[in-house]
Amino acid sequence: MGKQFTKGLAKAILAGAAAIVMAGQAHAAVYTYGLTGGAGFTVYGVGTAPGQPNTDSTLTIDTTAGTGSVVGSAINAAFTGDFSTFTGGAAPSGMFNINITPASTLTYQGNTYQVSPLHQPMLELLGSSINLWAVWTSPGCSSCATLGDTLKNVSSSTTGGTQVPEPGMVGLMGLGAAALVWRRRRDGARAAA
Repeated sequence: MGKQFTKGLAKAILAGAAAIVMAGQAHAAVYTYGLTGGAGFTVYGVGTAPGQPNTDSTLTIDTTAGTGSVVGSAINAAFTGDFSTFTGGAAPSGMFNINITPASTLTYQGNTYQVSPLHQPMLELLGSSINLWAVWTSPGCSSCATLGDTLKNVSSSTTGGTQVPEPGMVGLMGLGAAALVWRRRRDGARAAA
């Protein structure tokens, strides 16, 4: 029983150490930015879509889950992408290929728009503004213009870097739990002997 215990404990320690080393390099943070004004929606290939109210929205990026969203009164877009190189900050920058979920919508002049597969959606972070670069169509409206970029200014209410538990910490907790289980098993075996 002693050799089995030692081998099992060694395996648990090695697995926990590997999890800590592999996951310890991950940057785990959720960033949230208030967005306001800007050009708003654009007509695809033309320019600013006319008659838009000035609406506010919120951009959220979760670097661990690889998810994000832009949500406001005229937009409800969720997306996935590789945000592992995103560093946050008050003036976020970078360009990321994303996949916008099919349930995402824009509302413009009373019509609902859905993302179209005409080109690869991207999230452009330009310091003082963002561009959710995609093509949007309104399936129920044959006279509606095809919409393009969604441009917004990053407002002064920018926040970022709300830390979430690092994966390495989860590995440490798992290692501690494994050690407790093996100790209890060892103590039980000693009491039975």
